[in-house]
Amino acid sequence: MKIRKSTIDETGFVLYLFCFIFAPPLVPKINFIFLVFAFSVLQLFRRKNRLVNSVFTQSGIKQFCYLMFLAYVYIGLVMLVGILFQDVGASNYIKTFYRFGLLIPITVTCVLYIIVRSKEMNYNFYDILHAIIKAGTIQAIIAILMFLDPSIKQLLVNIMFANTGDSLTQNLWVYQRRLYAFSNSVLDSFGYGTGIIAALPLFLAKKRKTKYLLYIPVLLVVPFLNSRTGLIVFLLGIISVIPLYLIKANIKKLLKTSISVLMILICLSFGYKIMQNVNPMTTSWVENGITSFLTLLNISSEIGNIGYTESTTNLFSDRKWYVPGPIGLLFGTGHNVYEANGFNHSDVGYINDLWLGGILGMILLYSPLFILLLKTALKQEQREIKYLLCFLFFAFLATNVKAYMINYNVGMAVTLLVAFSAVYFSEKKLNNSYKEGRI
Repeated sequence: MKIRKSTIDETGFVLYLFCFIFAPPLVPKINFIFLVFAFSVLQLFRRKNRLVNSVFTQSGIKQFCYLMFLAYVYIGLVMLVGILFQDVGASNYIKTFYRFGLLIPITVTCVLYIIVRSKEMNYNFYDILHAIIKAGTIQAIIAILMFLDPSIKQLLVNIMFANTGDSLTQNLWVYQRRLYAFSNSVLDSFGYGTGIIAALPLFLAKKRKTKYLLYIPVLLVVPFLNSRTGLIVFLLGIISVIPLYLIKANIKKLLKTSISVLMILICLSFGYKIMQNVNPMTTSWVENGITSFLTLLNISSEIGNIGYTESTTNLFSDRKWYVPGPIGLLFGTGHNVYEANGFNHSDVGYINDLWLGGILGMILLYSPLFILLLKTALKQEQREIKYLLCFLFFAFLATNVKAYMINYNVGMAVTLLVAFSAVYFSEKKLNNSYKEGRI
């Protein structure tokens, strides 16, 4: 049987998205996103400049890069001044440059190629969402196989350690409870992204068919087994989408949705029982995290004791939320406090960015993303896209507590891809309306 070219193209597109979003550690000592970036650049050079320039401008990537460049210049100057007064270790500064370089030009170039390729394949915005879901499903299948077969998990974790050198993959406590994925990172930023991917069917089902909701139980396996942050992100997705389903609700579609939700709950309950039997350590770890989070919100007063300091409680302790003096608070110190020499360690994204660039630097650093998401949401006529962009905004606000998310990671990759695609396809539709005389 001959495979249609369109099928090959679609499969290749989904595999590219998988590599872009998760950067699977296939090559020793090289972040796979660099190879994805190199491939993207070569592919863009093969395209017509007119098409690439059009997408670069109309997608909002050009404006985003310009605003981020201003933030980079400011933070770079603060770093140069700051190092004269206190050197916190070369690795702190190198990681900051590396972090920003991964975002621009690497991440945005890959997104640029994805949108160009989407246009060539006659995809619309919702087709891209569907392709992201398919890429997430590949990761979910890998996670399920690793969970059910310890030998597969051992093999893939060994590959991750050999190719990334991440010692956390060799931590017995972590190994027993998580690491059910094949990605460059499987920590909080991984949950940020996989939580978003698990929520995408909620928005796609409202626009297209209710059957897309059936992806959810499969996609939720990934954050459940690897990062509890992803479950919080998914919950934000549910909260964000509820008004969308209630506004001008169609009784027939609402009934179909209710049946699908019931099926999802049954699948989740059945899947949870299986997980509990196969690996009770993982389910206890998730339960403990949820209980700790509810305690933080004064909803529950019990924290399960499983022999370690709960990360959620530890994250919101005073020692993680300390700020620099008045001058540093306003202008920044040029370094963060993530493993900085001479400073208490903090994972909190807001605190690290506050130390790095101060209030002024944070405004410059966060404004490009906030403008992209909120401005696009306000201009959108389609409710599904409007609510989706608002969800992405709140997902960033929530997960930036766990670590600095202005970086290349699973969550930021998905967020920027969705946001730039929304801008481009809405602009394209607007331009077509002008040409056809409807406006």
